Amino acid sequence: MVDEAIARPLTAVRFRWHARFGFFLRAEAPVVGLGYPLPPRTAVLGLIANVLGLAKDELATELAASHVALLGACPRTHWHACNLRKIKQMRFLPATYSAKKPPDLFMSEESNTQSRQEWLIEPNFEVIASLPARWHDAFAARMREARTHFTPCMGLSEMIASVEYTSDETLVPLAQGTYRVRSVVPHDATTYIDVDAILKEKLRVLSIALPREVTVERRFTHATYFIAPDGNGLPVHTNGAWQSSAGPVMFL
Repeated sequence: MVDEAIARPLTAVRFRWHARFGFFLRAEAPVVGLGYPLPPRTAVLGLIANVLGLAKDELATELAASHVALLGACPRTHWHACNLRKIKQMRFLPATYSAKKPPDLFMSEESNTQSRQEWLIEPNFEVIASLPARWHDAFAARMREARTHFTPCMGLSEMIASVEYTSDETLVPLAQGTYRVRSVVPHDATTYIDVDAILKEKLRVLSIALPREVTVERRFTHATYFIAPDGNGLPVHTNGAWQSSAGPVMFL
């Protein structure tokens, strides 16, 4: 839904975010590493904090009012087996000891646990972001000049990602109506998909709960979203759409 407080044109930045591999662990996942098919809002804000050089927990406060839209298809996945090693530190001989009662352990010990993670293969997304005034100009300048404070990643720090500036945007709020929304669609009381159009075009629709907000104490709030797995958008009746250079979009 378009908030009356923000129902005016917004200045935004559009950029591409892609990598060879990606992994976004589900907040409710047990031991097995189930992943999300695309980055949730909290992960997108984490990337923005990465570019700006903000501390990890600052996205819960400094970037809480940001508006971000995510576009792109759900990547194919691969179950990757990884080894989680726990190494017990080596015990050195004390300065004095008794030969009759030597220390119990002189060498290090290692235990290994194998886990599986649902990796994304060649994830490729577009993000349209409008940040609070305090941060937006600095973020836009960094994107245009390809400057990041930390190395961007796609979920895990070892999954190095590329972030490429596309354009500066002016987002215009759209009147209530039915639109082919190109981004991930948040589900609320004023937004519903056009079922007749979905059936006529034989479109696939994925409904999923994704983390939307996070507190400094690392407590997540989830929201329900509709996703077009092929990335071609969904026909949606809403009053929360915004016109961008990529077409109508909605914020996560």
